Amino acid sequence: MPRGRGLDVAFDVVARRSTMAQADAALGRRGQLVLVGISADLVDLGPEADYAARRHTVTGHFGYRKRRIEELVTLVACGRLDPSRSVSEVLPLEDIAEGVRRLEENEGNPLRIVIRP
Repeated sequence: MPRGRGLDVAFDVVARRSTMAQADAALGRRGQLVLVGISADLVDLGPEADYAARRHTVTGHFGYRKRRIEELVTLVACGRLDPSRSVSEVLPLEDIAEGVRRLEENEGNPLRIVIRP
């Protein structure tokens, strides 16, 4: 962000090469990029010299650490993060087997299934 300070932290929950690059580009100096989930896409954040000069850091995880989940929930609750566009389906608990089948067969784009109790 040439005119602004940029973000301190950006979360990429889509796990696509293009969204990783967009999240990284939105960071300010010493910004942190948090990659949530698993992707088959390569992580490519540009030339190492540019990355080092901006002093960015990247943290990746599967999204299961309690502290990180709490941070994500807080961001959603405050209206700073809207994950709804990355959810491909919301299924009731009784259809969990169908959700697992869709995950196994890679059915859906993006492939994120929320199970509703």
